[in-house]
Amino acid sequence: MHSTTIFCFALLAVSACGSDPAPSSPEPTGDISADTGDLPEILITVSPYLQHVETDSAWILWEGLEEGPAWVEWGTSADLGQTATAAASASGDGVLYEAQLTGLSADTAYWYRAHTGATVSEVQRLRSAPDAESTAPFRLVAMSDMQRDDAHPTLFADIVQQGVIPWVQDNGDGALADELSAVLIPGDLVDNGWLQSEWRDDFFLGGAPLFSQVPVYPVPGNHEGNSPLFFQYFHLPE
Repeated sequence: MHSTTIFCFALLAVSACGSDPAPSSPEPTGDISADTGDLPEILITVSPYLQHVETDSAWILWEGLEEGPAWVEWGTSADLGQTATAAASASGDGVLYEAQLTGLSADTAYWYRAHTGATVSEVQRLRSAPDAESTAPFRLVAMSDMQRDDAHPTLFADIVQQGVIPWVQDNGDGALADELSAVLIPGDLVDNGWLQSEWRDDFFLGGAPLFSQVPVYPVPGNHEGNSPLFFQYFHLPE
């Protein structure tokens, strides 16, 4: 039986006054591989993030401005060695890529990186879910209402990069992917769910260092406005 720990972070209670500036968020572009031949370079608008991680599979999603050949390299070490082809679909004015890793072992670390044409992401780490009989800890981060506040526009990035990640690293024994099992978000991810720039520049960019290693499970709030973008961006359990 799992022992479950939930870490709650209240965004509205954190003041930006007197805090250090947020570390720079990763740019929404990938590294260009030297051995990708004649493949096109595709601008990445949303860096790879994890969805629906189970004992034997995991989904990796990301977004680019145009369609091209896309796949994920993955394996049980940073040497990778296996590939999974990504499917492409429309997401507003962009193209959403989804790749499923299958044949995983439960409670096991894996490394991955996404290829979109000649654009290659950084290598990231994930951990598959433990099986039902496991006694390993199952730790969750719960937070909500990270929609952009013009008075404190970097508040969400500050909390992720100066709060959640350092706290987990200081109080845990391993990598971020090993210490956290999921991020739960009960609504209001963005201020206006119909504005794609808010998804890209506020939510996904601010949370990229966390979402690339820990799967995020949101539900829509009133600020999402039942926008189709919410349902396009997330591959959630049915």
